[in-house]
Parts: sequence; C-alpha cells; structure tokens
Amino acid sequence: MELTSLDDFASVRVCQGKTLHETRKQAETVAARRMLLNGLPLYVYQCSVCYGWHLTKRENFRGVPSIRVDPANQKKKGPPPLEIPAGTKFGRFTVGEKISAKPAKYECRCECGNVEKRRSSAILNPNNRHDCCAACQFVISQEKAKARARLGVDVDSRTLFLIAFRGALLTGRLCKGKPVLRIA
Repeated sequence: MELTSLDDFASVRVCQGKTLHETRKQAETVAARRMLLNGLPLYVYQCSVCYGWHLTKRENFRGVPSIRVDPANQKKKGPPPLEIPAGTKFGRFTVGEKISAKPAKYECRCECGNVEKRRSSAILNPNNRHDCCAACQFVISQEKAKARARLGVDVDSRTLFLIAFRGALLTGRLCKGKPVLRIA
C-alpha cells in the first residue's frame, strides 16, 4: 500500500474549490471577462493535480509560472459582418443601400415597387426565398383563402408564391394531397 502525504490532500482540497477550465483558451477568455468587470489583473495556470486550468491573482502560484491575460488581445466572438452588395436579389426583393450598421439594415425594393427595410440576417437567411413586402403578403393571403375555398386543403407557401406572382393557375385537382398547377 502506498502512503500519500498530507500536502497532496491539501492541494486536492484547494483545487476542488476552484473552477476547472478544460483548455487554456477557455480559462483566458473567462479571465479577460472578469478583468473587464473587476479591473483586477488575473493570471491562468495549469494545475499539477487535475491538469486543468485555473485562474489566480498571483504571478507565481505554487512555484508554477502563471500566464497574464490581456483583455485587449482577446478576440471578439462571431464572424465579421458581411457586406451585401447592392442589387442582390432575395425573394421578391432587390437589395439597395445600407441604412444602419448595428444591426445591419438595408433598404430593399420589392418587385411591386414598395420599399421596405430588412436586416442582413433576413437577407442572408436561405429560408427567406419567398420574402416579400406587406402588400405582396396580402395578395398571398388572398390567394391562400381562394385556394382553401376551392380545394378544401391548405396550400404551401411555395405554391402560393407561384400562383400569386408567376402566373400559375390552380386546376382544381389534387395529386397525393397537393394541388395540381398549370403554368401559364
């Protein structure tokens, strides 16, 4: 049986009271945030007991040299904002000029002539292929009501978009529960 010294138990107790960070980068990020909040210099070190990373206020903690964290060198989260060139099409909109930086908003012109503001996240969202202005949405809602009255089933937005703006016509028949269209 191997005997352990009391110093080992004391270090385990001290280590258990501290927050364990799995990577150095994670510990440096937390230290930078706390330094910005409290204004106290913090250091990170790798623990010889748990091999994790801890924070300390001392330059040398238990003989282990600590790494000082500079909050100015910490990278900001997220990718850099993308600039959307004027003339980009999405849904029925064409992107115009940039109106504001945070959050990034652009002036967008609908095919019907109406102008609306859209965030860059809405423009870049691949699910917004059928985005349109309020007037066009009203036309789509009218077409939806007509299709429901005629067929007795709800019609998906892609089909409504084709009916309202691309000249497709409802035939009045259903195939596998979906309306059959005639493209004009």
